[in-house]
Amino acid sequence: ANNISGAGNSSYAGAVYVKGGSLLIEGVTAHDGCTYSFGGGFAYGKNLTSLVIRDSSFVDIHANNTGGAFWIQGCTSALLERSRFVNCYPESSNGGGFFLEGTCSKAVYRDCEFSDCSGGCGGGVKTHASVSIFVNCTFAGCVAIDDSWGPAIDLRNPSYLLNCTFAGNLFLDNKNSGGGSAIALGGSPTKFLNCAFANNYRNVKSDVGDVVKTDGDIGKFGGSWDCINTIANGKSANQQTSIDSSTGL
Repeated sequence: ANNISGAGNSSYAGAVYVKGGSLLIEGVTAHDGCTYSFGGGFAYGKNLTSLVIRDSSFVDIHANNTGGAFWIQGCTSALLERSRFVNCYPESSNGGGFFLEGTCSKAVYRDCEFSDCSGGCGGGVKTHASVSIFVNCTFAGCVAIDDSWGPAIDLRNPSYLLNCTFAGNLFLDNKNSGGGSAIALGGSPTKFLNCAFANNYRNVKSDVGDVVKTDGDIGKFGGSWDCINTIANGKSANQQTSIDSSTGL
């Protein structure tokens, strides 16, 4: 595997800058900095035909602004698999581990770990893909800060989550009480299958277990969701049309 450490000096990326075409990152270990002056602590990509991140690790990566490890502005499709994002964060703005905005038909996250990442909206991941699919992913200890939402994930379009775990995520010092203690939803429908939520904390009302809520005005963002064979703090969340503080989940 390629081992990358230290600080970058690009205005947009600590190590990788790609505009157009495809980007494949495989077998890379990046750690200890890769800082930069604007966005994408490790990599920045724009208008990509495809993005693949595979068998890689990003530890202690931070950015001055958007996307702690990755800032992607548009790609036809994205695949992240068997990769780790640990303690990645932007100094300000959104997407602690991975920030995907702009046009993207589908983004798939498979067998990935996001731990101790933080940011504004989407402490672990912020995604604007038309469809987002998460399979066998773990989000632990991620934090949303600065009056934003979604400590683990900020989802803005229809999404599907299978066999995912959310534990110990924190919605920190926020005034936006609709942000959820693990996930913020802005798209419909969102499906949870065989997922588990435990000890996610939203300190706006000092309540524990308020796992999933719509972010902000539901009339503006919309959003509906179903939970099948999903556990929230030891209680079944199956077939719930909503999960908020009133359900006790």
